[in-house]
Amino acid sequence: LIDLKLVDYIAMDIKASKDDYSKVAGVRVDIDRIEKSIKIIHNFGIYEFRTTVIGRLHNAYSLRTMARWLNEICGEKPKRFFLQGFKSDHEMINAGFKSEISTPEKSLKEMRDCVSEFFESVEIRV
Repeated sequence: LIDLKLVDYIAMDIKASKDDYSKVAGVRVDIDRIEKSIKIIHNFGIYEFRTTVIGRLHNAYSLRTMARWLNEICGEKPKRFFLQGFKSDHEMINAGFKSEISTPEKSLKEMRDCVSEFFESVEIRV
């Protein structure tokens, strides 16, 4: 689709750092395929990476580790990164997330400050 010029923007969810990816995703993932997708998207040029922040799965350290990993894969600072707040009031496929609390905007801002040096732009979505 990219080669046929049928894509004008790509958004990719990044669940966690390389070492925690399968744990956070809840299934075994092929990290090589994730990294290949990240490279393709970065080289495409018009994209965003994003992470939905969940309190028990993410903290400043884990997000910095993930940000460093993205820098390594891309060979430079990725362009756009969004930290999205988890919303507990939405319907979910996995009922196990119903007990999670929504991510406070204050936490997202603190995490944005922890990873901003690794991206050209970091924004939050509450």
